[in-house]
Amino acid sequence: MPEAYNTLTVQEKQEVDNFVSYLIYKRMPKKQKKTPEELRAILDEYTGCMGGLWKDDDPLAYQRRLREDREIA
Repeated sequence: MPEAYNTLTVQEKQEVDNFVSYLIYKRMPKKQKKTPEELRAILDEYTGCMGGLWKDDDPLAYQRRLREDREIA
């Protein structure tokens, strides 16, 4: 079977991986399953160093401040 997997395209391998993940998820006890909101919160923890960059600041207010600082000749 591994030989057949190695002959698949990248897209086909992704489909196989998604299906295997689905089968594993389906077998999990209900109390271990995560809601989409919980999964999003978990993913948000791994967004990298830029995660939460705008947490305490409004991006539009920041943009306005940048425009106020420049001089137009």
